[in-house]
Amino acid sequence: RADLLRGIARMRTHAFPVETDKDMSFEVGRLLYSVADYAGAVRAYAASLEASGPHHITFHNLGLCEYALGHVAAAEARFAQAAAMAPSYAAAGEWLKRVRDELTEAAGGVVRSDEVRIGDRRLMLDAASL
Repeated sequence: RADLLRGIARMRTHAFPVETDKDMSFEVGRLLYSVADYAGAVRAYAASLEASGPHHITFHNLGLCEYALGHVAAAEARFAQAAAMAPSYAAAGEWLKRVRDELTEAAGGVVRSDEVRIGDRRLMLDAASL
């Protein structure tokens, strides 16, 4: 793993942007994520945004990295960016809902639209009674 990470770092520093449709930083981010170097992947995806501009997949992948690092609020922001850029991209919307539910639950409030937390109890609401 250490050799692979060193090789990836060298690859990034020696890459020349010959083809404008190829985003080396994005690909490096994918590699780093796959070997669980989430902080490194965040840096690579940030470089991708700077070099290639915003893209919903880049924001989504940043959200996954932030989530893996335990930065749930930062993940929410990234998933929200992805969902705003591409509303039909279902994965971003699903992750956005998931992290918002977690943040709400952590705050001790309403967990989902059909669920209410009172103290340590969760109450399910019947949709017919709303």
